[in-house]
Amino acid sequence: MPQPSLGRKILAIDLGTRRVGLAVTDDDGVVPLPVGTLPEERKASDRLRRIVRLAAERGVDAFIVGYPLESSGVVGQSALAARTFAERLADRTRKPVTLIDERLSTVEASELIAQSGQRGREAVDARDTIAALVLLRAFLDGARGEQILPHEARGESDPTLP
Repeated sequence: MPQPSLGRKILAIDLGTRRVGLAVTDDDGVVPLPVGTLPEERKASDRLRRIVRLAAERGVDAFIVGYPLESSGVVGQSALAARTFAERLADRTRKPVTLIDERLSTVEASELIAQSGQRGREAVDARDTIAALVLLRAFLDGARGEQILPHEARGESDPTLP
């Protein structure tokens, strides 16, 4: 059975408190490629604006956002922030956003970095990008997540209108 990602360009986003790791599929929606990291922004709206601009430049059709559940599976503050970001991203771009459990992506990214021999600042910078690659690979391999649609598809009114 073909993957739903085939033919769609997907941007994976690993939201961190200091950096945002990014990865994107090739034009066929098959191969995950590193994009890099975005530094911390003072305002969440600036972070969103930068990601929306990057997605438009790269012709992105859909998004994957890491969903940082607590180790017990409980939705904590970080997961709530990721959900809010995903909803705003869907509303802003009118494209589907899928939340993917990221509890193991940072661990896997750290293991891959350790195996590569990277150290110091280089390893810290690479971890967020590799975590986004791990999320994207999991999605392409069939991991299921919770899809967030634009507000009108959710049956809600536009939150930016009075």
